[in-house]
Amino acid sequence: MKAGKTLEHLVVAIQEYIKDNSDAQIISNAKLKDNAGLDREIDVLVRTKAQGGIIGVAFECKDYQDKVDVKEVEAFNSKTLDIPG
Repeated sequence: MKAGKTLEHLVVAIQEYIKDNSDAQIISNAKLKDNAGLDREIDVLVRTKAQGGIIGVAFECKDYQDKVDVKEVEAFNSKTLDIPG
């Protein structure tokens, strides 16, 4: 198994272990529709109720040999901004 996939499973396991909110959802390989109606994949998505709404935290798990380039961070940011809600 590639290290990026191992990290993805580890993040899910950690979130499952530490969650104290029974309303929290932890979704691996979440498929969400973007503004164009296309499916976008988030490696790990944590959703929970907070302050009368639902908040989500998205994780992207990759296996890079070097530091992550700012272009990769900007691409992930763009992906999340293109998903409604």
